[in-house]
Amino acid sequence: MKFQFHNMPHAVLPVLKKELEKFGAKVTFLTETSGRVDSIGGQLTFEHADNVLTIEVVKEHGHFPLSMLTGGIRQTVYEARELIEREAIA
Repeated sequence: MKFQFHNMPHAVLPVLKKELEKFGAKVTFLTETSGRVDSIGGQLTFEHADNVLTIEVVKEHGHFPLSMLTGGIRQTVYEARELIEREAIA
């Protein structure tokens, strides 16, 4: 399962790392713009290029229903972008 988020600034990556680690996920950067997330729900890879964040679920442990996993990924990414936008306004 692959997700693409367009118009996503690079600054979203450290925010996502911080937010995901609050929930016990381990975020590992392989380069400045790509890496892996290991969590109770499974394993994801991510890559940011040309203002597009691509996230792919590579392992899914069946801990969450598919709809919850999908919704959680989308919500987390969009909330991270909102945090960046709020900081830019302040």
